[in-house]
Amino acid sequence: MVSATTHVLLTLALAYGCCMWTTQVSAQGSWWSNMQLQLAIEQHNSTIAELQFLTNQQDTTIKQQNATITDLQALSKQQSSTITDLQRQNNQQDTTIKQQDSSIKNLEAKTQQQDTTIKQLDSSIKNLEAKTQQQDTTIKQQDSSMKQQDISIKDLEAKTKQQDTTIKQQTHTETGTVYCGSWTDGDVSLHTENGHAYTFRTHSVPVTFTHSYPTPPVVSVAVQDGAWDDDSYAWMRLNATDVTRSSFKVRCALYKNSDHHIAFLRVRWTVFPAGI
Repeated sequence: MVSATTHVLLTLALAYGCCMWTTQVSAQGSWWSNMQLQLAIEQHNSTIAELQFLTNQQDTTIKQQNATITDLQALSKQQSSTITDLQRQNNQQDTTIKQQDSSIKNLEAKTQQQDTTIKQLDSSIKNLEAKTQQQDTTIKQQDSSMKQQDISIKDLEAKTKQQDTTIKQQTHTETGTVYCGSWTDGDVSLHTENGHAYTFRTHSVPVTFTHSYPTPPVVSVAVQDGAWDDDSYAWMRLNATDVTRSSFKVRCALYKNSDHHIAFLRVRWTVFPAGI
């Protein structure tokens, strides 16, 4: 293939040959014409030189452009490979996006289910709270009732203790024995059932209760046993005197007569709460 620059050079060469032939044919022309022809030739030579310079520059430019085209072709191949990779990545991303869309839809469905479950749980919690409040109210009422019952129980316990104390006091009996025989506590005048008064020698023995009574109790005394001298007899009287809530005295009385003798006398006493 003939380049544009080569075509121009061929054209100029043909024109120069024609000029040379014309110069030989008309050698007989004027000197002025020869001078003009010589100037034209020099101008053509100058033009040809310039054209050769331009041709060289254009060849250099063409080489540079060819190199650039080669680089661009290589770059195009790289870009084509990159575009292919990007398209493959884009396809993969599309697949991933579709999978993510499916996952998102599944998550949305699960979220809706969870919302429904949460609403149900909220309703259950509210019901439980209402029940708890009712239970709290019931517990408070029960606590109040229990407190009242505790008060009632304490009152009953106090009453029971009082009753126990009263029962113990009412059922508290004591018994014991004392001895008489010295008759040294002085003489007393005692009336009998017939209204007569007689003198008796006495012996008083003090007795203290193990527990005090709320009021002075009832004391009973009786002969348990005794000893008399041979061929002797005695008239005696037994009484409980000076009875208080915590003590009394057993008074043994022997009729004052020289013939009345007792060696010793044992008396049993028994105490009962008043009112029994």
